[in-house]
Amino acid sequence: TDGRPTAGVTADPADEGPRRRFTVPARDVVADVSPLRLDAGFRTQWLGQLGSAIGRETAKFAFPVHIYLETGSLALLGAVAIFQLIATVVLSLSSGTLSDLFDRRLILVASMGVMTLATLGLFALALAGDAPIELVVVLGVIVTTVFTMEQPARISAVPRLVAPQRLPAAIALTSLNFQGMSVVGPAVAALFFGVAGLAGAYALQLAGYTWGTLVSSRMPALPPPPSAETRSPLRMLGEGFAFVRRRRIILSGFAIDLTAMILALPMGSLLPVLLIEAYGITPEIVGVLLAARGAGALGAAVFSGWTRSIRALGRGVLLVVIVYSLATIAIGLAPHFVLAIPLLAMTGAADVSSAIMRNTIIQTATPDELRGRVTSIHVLSSAGGPRVGDVRAAVMAEALGAKAALVVGGAMAVGLVLAFRRAFPELRTYRLPSVAAAENVQVPIADAARAPGARPGSSP
Repeated sequence: TDGRPTAGVTADPADEGPRRRFTVPARDVVADVSPLRLDAGFRTQWLGQLGSAIGRETAKFAFPVHIYLETGSLALLGAVAIFQLIATVVLSLSSGTLSDLFDRRLILVASMGVMTLATLGLFALALAGDAPIELVVVLGVIVTTVFTMEQPARISAVPRLVAPQRLPAAIALTSLNFQGMSVVGPAVAALFFGVAGLAGAYALQLAGYTWGTLVSSRMPALPPPPSAETRSPLRMLGEGFAFVRRRRIILSGFAIDLTAMILALPMGSLLPVLLIEAYGITPEIVGVLLAARGAGALGAAVFSGWTRSIRALGRGVLLVVIVYSLATIAIGLAPHFVLAIPLLAMTGAADVSSAIMRNTIIQTATPDELRGRVTSIHVLSSAGGPRVGDVRAAVMAEALGAKAALVVGGAMAVGLVLAFRRAFPELRTYRLPSVAAAENVQVPIADAARAPGARPGSSP
């Protein structure tokens, strides 16, 4: 570029002029909200995500409680989890291909519309009482898995909605939205349940999804680029996997993420049980420990402004995953649960920091016509990794004890990350492209529509 602002995009004073070396302004520490101020399309998408997140977190609470109250069967909950895993695999991969074939806004709105209707059914069943459990299961599985169709479309839409220099900040804000709701959502859902029972929880869920559907429908259109070709969906999905295999910087990001999820601190449903076994504590104290992890994650998202100045993102990912793994070892060695509180907060902060930098790499290193498919593979990896990690941790805890499982798993993770550092030199040398040199940079669609003579999807 010639130094002038991209057509239709509001210039951000924070992006201009030299930075002073020895001062740390607040804007370089606290999350950068400039995408919310300057990119109208992203602002609409982010507000819609709030509603979706409220619905999702409430569903994670209300649906299993509904089944357990109706049947008292843990075995049925286990069977439902298997159905959810299968549906997650199928829907997340399907969504990636659909997001590259059709308007991403349409995929978003349609997915949330389906979840809204299914939640309406659950709300009606809760009001009626004595509902057929088969119908509860079907509607609940729909609500808790169709989210995986929404997610690839939502994430892959972000680079189309913000100016290129604000992409890391936009990804950090998306993470802040997610982490904030993951901390606040379950507590609010439990409050509504305590006041009005299942009907109250489902009312909150319905309000969230309705809000998300209505707000997201006001996003700008996000059609596939003109160069996109319509081919067999299976062939298109294969192209996504082939691209990830060839683009080693993305492949290395997936490998590092899976290492942390499988070998280091488990992030799935086993973690509470593992902490009870490790420290001999009550479920109430486990709640405090999990809240510490959530607080660390939320804090990292709030104070994510520093990530905008990091260009060596690959080295950043390596560093925070090693910190995550070392914290896992320390949790296993801690003699008292009180010492685990700051360590769990550290794992939450490292996890979010890694996600922000890794997602920035994936979105900037992937051309727009492949973003939906690559993002769906990432979503599938993020959904499946914790489940594999639970199996690994359970087997090791059974054989060695809970604390030893944490120490050995963390040490294995550190060793594997160091091995990946040598095996993937692309990761340790990767630097975020400058705005002028970035590939596949597009004018944010909401602004391009207002720019005289500009067309959506055109390059600056």
